[in-house]
Amino acid sequence: MKNIVVIPNSYKDPKYEMTRKIVRYLLSFGGRVFLPTEHSLGMKLPGIHYYDRDLPKEAEMILVIGGDGSVLDASVYAIGAGIPLLGVNLGRLGYLAEIDDDECEMLSRLFTDEYAIREHMTFHVSLVRDGEEMHLVRCAVNDVVISQAEGEGMSELRLEDGNGNHLTYLADGIIVATPLGSTAYSLSAGGPIIDSSLDAMCVTPICAHSLFSRSIIFPPDTPLSVKNISHRGGRMRVSIDGGENYTLEPEDLVKISRSEKTLQIITLKNESAVGILCRKMKHLNQRV
Repeated sequence: MKNIVVIPNSYKDPKYEMTRKIVRYLLSFGGRVFLPTEHSLGMKLPGIHYYDRDLPKEAEMILVIGGDGSVLDASVYAIGAGIPLLGVNLGRLGYLAEIDDDECEMLSRLFTDEYAIREHMTFHVSLVRDGEEMHLVRCAVNDVVISQAEGEGMSELRLEDGNGNHLTYLADGIIVATPLGSTAYSLSAGGPIIDSSLDAMCVTPICAHSLFSRSIIFPPDTPLSVKNISHRGGRMRVSIDGGENYTLEPEDLVKISRSEKTLQIITLKNESAVGILCRKMKHLNQRV
């Protein structure tokens, strides 16, 4: 890797100290570094190329600095350009980030081909209202969350698997997670950890008012749908990766299926999903 887009986080790194350290390190190995123009005043380093909107055509990878939220935001650009992504964690858990802020020396492996690229499945999401389907541009990397809107009561949802099978939930909502996202909100809601090398769809209810409140694992190519069947006219909210939000009116439908697009993540370590989680949790406990 030589042509590297670096996306800083001015909130977690307000003085750009970590960003400058990383950029200097990449330049010292002969890398060409590209940064969004909005960060030019904070950097003030020679040898950096800046771009305005679209990623430069020469870009071979994205290096994002921050936490899991920063990685998810940058994944939109990585998926769109079809290039891999690597995260440097400045947050707390940082499960999606490959290295922590004290492991920057490992970036030298980018220039000696001592890395691997793992592909992770993503979801295609669309909303159906009055028979009209709206395809959402953003792929879900972690999860799609259908939950009660602010001020609304308990939600009534119907989950269908595309084969005529359906389940009805009285719950605060439903999480449909990728294996990569199984360690995020789904895990907090009692869902299982799925190794990120697998392809699957994990459905986990949120605070289900039922004796049946377990997660269900579906094959990766199962077309799932979740319908708002609230008899009280309550609206719901659809969130993709904790970011973009959409309103789900009564009788509206959310369709979730495997996307043809994948997220490529650069790995510098040979670790399993459980190994990564254990290491991250240990590191988190040391920070607290």
